[in-house]
Amino acid sequence: KALEQYVPLPSGKNSFGECEQPRVLTPGSGLGRLPFEVARRGYFAEGNEFSYHMLLGTAWILNESGAALSTTIFPYVLDVAGRVQMH
Repeated sequence: KALEQYVPLPSGKNSFGECEQPRVLTPGSGLGRLPFEVARRGYFAEGNEFSYHMLLGTAWILNESGAALSTTIFPYVLDVAGRVQMH
């Protein structure tokens, strides 16, 4: 709601007959959830990420994952905290 309050979407058209979309840059966008939501609301959104690991994850989700809910992700599979110790 704050985005629409401070940067409202224009309702008219410019002199070329085109509707100008406000541009929004989201630095440190991680897996791209915020730019996705901003673009869904009608803005031109661009995400920027420095972490190579986040870029790899985003590229896989956007380009390789296939249909929605087709892949199960286990984020804590390699975490050893909370495991029962075997002696």
